[in-house]
Amino acid sequence: MKNLRLIAAALLVSSLGSSIAFAQPTPYKAPEGPAPKTPWGKPDFNGVWARPYAPDVTRNGPGQVGAGLEDGALPCGALP
Repeated sequence: MKNLRLIAAALLVSSLGSSIAFAQPTPYKAPEGPAPKTPWGKPDFNGVWARPYAPDVTRNGPGQVGAGLEDGALPCGALP
């Protein structure tokens, strides 16, 4: 009885492994044709754009020592 359960478990694991191996995503294919344009002929950049990560260098944080600016001064003479 134990051997039967062991064989059944091995078959289940092997069938799951093979189905995952064959379910690979297709490689990226660039869109065909011209780039989308606005009605006035300029490239259309509408869509989702990720904002780049820019840490605040004036503050202390985990693994980061702030710039140590006194009097709330900003680096490089930036305006508040």
